[in-house]
Amino acid sequence: ALKDSFAIIGDGRFVRILNIEDPHHPFKVGEYLTSREIYNILLYDSLALVLSGNNLVILDISDPYEPALVSETKITYANAWDMDLEGSMLYVLSGSYPNVGTLTLVNLDDPKSPVVKNKFYVGTNASNIAVHDKVVYVGYVVGWITYFGVSIVDVQNPDSIKDAGYIDIRDNTPLVAVDDTLLFVGGGSNARFLKIYSISDALNPKELGSIYLGFNNAADITDIAVYDHIAYTTTKDSGIFSFDVSDPNRPSPVGHLRRSFSQEGAYDITVNGARVAVASRSGLWLVDASSLSFLTSAGYYLTDGSPGPCIINGEYALVASGASGLSIWDISDLAKLSRISALEI
Repeated sequence: ALKDSFAIIGDGRFVRILNIEDPHHPFKVGEYLTSREIYNILLYDSLALVLSGNNLVILDISDPYEPALVSETKITYANAWDMDLEGSMLYVLSGSYPNVGTLTLVNLDDPKSPVVKNKFYVGTNASNIAVHDKVVYVGYVVGWITYFGVSIVDVQNPDSIKDAGYIDIRDNTPLVAVDDTLLFVGGGSNARFLKIYSISDALNPKELGSIYLGFNNAADITDIAVYDHIAYTTTKDSGIFSFDVSDPNRPSPVGHLRRSFSQEGAYDITVNGARVAVASRSGLWLVDASSLSFLTSAGYYLTDGSPGPCIINGEYALVASGASGLSIWDISDLAKLSRISALEI
């Protein structure tokens, strides 16, 4: 996560805060040791919300040099690893992957004393969540009970959470993502697909358009990102697809690129204009998306161990790996990529 000229990253049990004002000379300014492994970090004003094992750790990072504990609350019985925030309500998905099954609502009106408002069972094999207008959408690695689709959970009254039905897709739907009033659903056990729904009426999604990646030219979808009417998906076989969704009723393919046929995978995608950064199991893949007609590989850089999510900050890309630390790349000219600094963390 980024706050002003500081990067906040999770490194095992540590929250590290790095000063990146001068990308050529980054340095660590503060850190906080949590009790368990960190799965996710989200910023909320001057606070860092940290999922550490089954705890929610809230840090005051208004002074990045001295992060201070605001509160630590046990919110689940299993590891919590995905979360989304709407207003002052935090929605947390927890469990031992892939048998995730609990959605927990945490009220953050008083960060010193977060209140677990309610819990709701969302079924086994839930993969991630997205929130819009007090409605939670849940994607699944495999179908839950007797159907394949996306669960719709009504959280308008946190004291009385309701199962509001599901989007019946009849196939695996591991990923959900929200962009404005559009819901993007990616999945498929045979033919991989990207479906788009209008969620102007959040409780009643309306399918607008869909597009198929094909039966044989794509592995499982691993991430979805939307930027300026272009949707990007990554796949386990190191592929990246892009689609023009300016007319969500008629999404059209824009580009397709595969780094290799290995199972290195492409697991996290970050987009900023024409610059696309993809994290895989062994390194950072940078892609030039300046042309709407095709994607071009700009370079691949090995890291010691799996990198965390990449952060694009203007003309620079930041990549953190627990084994190799933080590296910063100048991506102002994708034809002349260069690593400008590295920092052991």
